[in-house]
Amino acid sequence: MTVLDLDTWKAEFVEWVNLGDHSTSRGDRFVQRILRDGFQLSDDDSVNATDAAGAGDAGVDALHIEPADEGIPPRALVIQGKFGGIGQTFSLIDEFRKFAHGIQSAKNGLPATDALAQCASILNSGGNIDFLYA
Repeated sequence: MTVLDLDTWKAEFVEWVNLGDHSTSRGDRFVQRILRDGFQLSDDDSVNATDAAGAGDAGVDALHIEPADEGIPPRALVIQGKFGGIGQTFSLIDEFRKFAHGIQSAKNGLPATDALAQCASILNSGGNIDFLYA
């Protein structure tokens, strides 16, 4: 087993993310890598989770749903990711408020993104949402 020091790991991580050809692609790659390495999702599941990202995403750059199972309520993992300089100029609390407002609107039946509608459904069925900023 090869052990990487932190500097080498970080350099390889950043190099892989920077293979994206524009800032949106790099942001998706950043979140996908977190899902794959940090949450042990498959490459396909990591890529599919970032389908929620884009303009008007209400703070949802990735969404992964774990369905209910034997008395365990469903769970949604929501990631708001900021890679590089983009992460230097925003307010975490404002991003979370945007997400919370979107969820409340979806719970009230107002138009929402598919990701917000899924999150509202999770909450309405007694499930949990984990919101992660990376």
